Amino acid sequence: MTEYRLPADYRSPDERQLWELRPKESVGPLRFGAAVEEAIDVLGATNLISHGVDEASFEGGVYIKFDRDGLSSVTLAGKDGPRLVLEGFNLTGRKPSEIEQWLDDRNEASGGKPDPFVMDIRGDFCSSHFGLRVHASPCGDVLVTTPTAGSASWTAEHLEDDY
Repeated sequence: MTEYRLPADYRSPDERQLWELRPKESVGPLRFGAAVEEAIDVLGATNLISHGVDEASFEGGVYIKFDRDGLSSVTLAGKDGPRLVLEGFNLTGRKPSEIEQWLDDRNEASGGKPDPFVMDIRGDFCSSHFGLRVHASPCGDVLVTTPTAGSASWTAEHLEDDY
């Protein structure tokens, strides 16, 4: 049997902070629409790795982007970012097949009602309803899920026409 290797800096989900997604409103302590300074203050300036005009990255796998309205998206790295929880389910750092199973279970539980998630042309799980894209990103020898959640304006620009 083949053994798959994770990088040394991979953090197991149990070691990560738990952040709740409030669709198009907030991700954990970050509120969509927040000014750059507010977002940096919330995450701690000492954790800041890099900062550009419209984006910043932080230790612990947190990447944020801004548009004219303020904070527009938050990406949580699959290998070490906080756990993003939606409806009690962790979306960060999982096998893509676990996300697919969760979506199948949601669909079955709903009695076949249309699910707000679809797979886009890149193979990402997306929902304009939740303002969410879940991407599979490399982590050592495997792929793990890296969610990006966004504001209403980010969702309209990045999700509405992708599928």
